[in-house]
Amino acid sequence: KRWLEPCIGQPVRGIEIGVYEGRSTRWLFENVLTHPDAELICIDPFAPFDGLDGDYRKRFRTNTGKWHDQIFLFINISANVLQECSEAESIDFIIVDGSHRAADVLFDAVVGWNLLKRGGVMIFDDYAWTGQGHAHCTEQDKPRMALDAFLEIYQPEVLHQEYQLIVRKP
Repeated sequence: KRWLEPCIGQPVRGIEIGVYEGRSTRWLFENVLTHPDAELICIDPFAPFDGLDGDYRKRFRTNTGKWHDQIFLFINISANVLQECSEAESIDFIIVDGSHRAADVLFDAVVGWNLLKRGGVMIFDDYAWTGQGHAHCTEQDKPRMALDAFLEIYQPEVLHQEYQLIVRKP
């Protein structure tokens, strides 16, 4: 929460890539996106993953229904949605917790960075994920490779770097 404190009670815009059942989305609205004009772009294909199947979209709607007027839901992969966003430097924060594949994470990081306002925050989940629980997980299936390259190229201000990676755009 502390990384997003400047957004609390403000009419901010965010992007959440990978919303699953909407529990983190709900938390964002209860704790950060408390202004009635705050908006969140949510992106998720709601497709089966890791051998799990279920109606994640229905649970997302149930968990976030109270804020449906403030949520712009895109049922798609992030690559198809982010490249259509033309509002450079208009987003206050981005949470990346979609695909773990390095190429996908790098795409989300680079395109998201261009959408992020100066001073905006990007939160990447699973930076230190090891692939535990996956029988056939290569280095290209892990976010760390992509995020290390992103850090080297873009030189963001690193706020936190453990299991999650949190950076600010200078």
